[in-house]
Amino acid sequence: MADVLTRDDLNHLLNSSPTPVAFFVYGTLRPGQSNSGYWSVESHVKGSVYGYGLYGRPGHASYPWMVDTMYSEVKGDLVWVKPDARMHSIVSMEENAGYKARIIRVYTETMDEPIPAIAFIYPHVPLGTEQITSGDWTIPN
Repeated sequence: MADVLTRDDLNHLLNSSPTPVAFFVYGTLRPGQSNSGYWSVESHVKGSVYGYGLYGRPGHASYPWMVDTMYSEVKGDLVWVKPDARMHSIVSMEENAGYKARIIRVYTETMDEPIPAIAFIYPHVPLGTEQITSGDWTIPN
């Protein structure tokens, strides 16, 4: 199980880090997606996490929900974000939508070991959603 971060834990981490902070993003915060401009991404690589599923509303491209599952994979991006005031806005937006911040292990093709990163996990499968079986969500530009 991933480490759950309280709001105080997350604020402390974001306020005390002199270097970019690693996040795993799988929806609108991915580079090139609608909310990616809300923070300063220093670098990014493709990544995957295991033990989570990705869900979305059929016929709607609004945004996905990542939830705990047993055997699924979610594909996204591992981004290193410069700590600044915009990062706190993203955290507030995600928490207000019901997501919980956790530290999870992200696997990439370019690194030998999984990287610990913050991810926003939804606590349950939202009503009216279906699993995105590819584990990959993007809206074409």
